[in-house]
Amino acid sequence: PTSLVFFVQPGNITAGNPIPPVVVHVLNGLGEVISGFNGSVGLELIGGTAGSALIGTDTVNAVNGIATFSGLTVNKAGTTYRLVAGVSGAPTVQSNQFTVLPAPAATVTVVGGTGQSAPPSTALTDSIKVRVQDQFGFDVVGATVNFAVTAGGGSVSPTSAVTDATGRAATRWTIGASGTQTVS
Repeated sequence: PTSLVFFVQPGNITAGNPIPPVVVHVLNGLGEVISGFNGSVGLELIGGTAGSALIGTDTVNAVNGIATFSGLTVNKAGTTYRLVAGVSGAPTVQSNQFTVLPAPAATVTVVGGTGQSAPPSTALTDSIKVRVQDQFGFDVVGATVNFAVTAGGGSVSPTSAVTDATGRAATRWTIGASGTQTVS
């Protein structure tokens, strides 16, 4: 082998979903697929979000100079990911960039503004803040969070907010006249 080429590039995915099969051709000095090559070809993940990992079988034996990688996933959402293919005796080659989108929202956790008190019909000092994460524990950006008073009267403003770059959204709460006060 003198070079490698991504015959089928990786595509954009949602976290937890497999990358469509990636195909790497092992070439000779004339730029032709080496039909008798059945050696090992490996992939590595670069770029994207710090701490991300390529999950699945990242080393396969080529079949007649063609290495096919199926069922690979990336564990963190992010942009500017690339795969690097390598084989003994040839320089590595990088794939096109691809993006891993966050998985759908799975959890909403209150991260600020609880435990406050104020006179009736008064706005609380601190905002009620929530964090939205996907099934892998990664922040979901751009999710709409709806807030509503569920007991005690009062109001929230805004009644809906979009999560920021850290997966967080907030609302201001004006508590009701009396009784137990809750917001969902």
